[in-house]
Amino acid sequence: MATESVEETAEGKRLAEEIVSRVAAELSITVAGLTWRDDYPGPYITTLVFGVMGSNQRGSIELRMRTLEASRNPNNKPARAALEEEIRTGLRDLTQRLTRSN
Repeated sequence: MATESVEETAEGKRLAEEIVSRVAAELSITVAGLTWRDDYPGPYITTLVFGVMGSNQRGSIELRMRTLEASRNPNNKPARAALEEEIRTGLRDLTQRLTRSN
């Protein structure tokens, strides 16, 4: 059971990385160095951390483990839509921060 959950989470993380790359391109920002932090802020949340090319800014998006696990199923469209919306919101916020710092 625990192994299955780890695999589900890994599949969800891969999907999240794909969504981040796609949405970042839509917003005309280039992200690099995608890494996961599972140690903060707690056991039910993971953080995707990345660099933003052309700036010294780092971005991060916190995601619930349960959302990642649910979104790995291609037929779970509500979970996938929720995951994409969380990522889109995080990247829009990052874009606004970048605009203000320039």
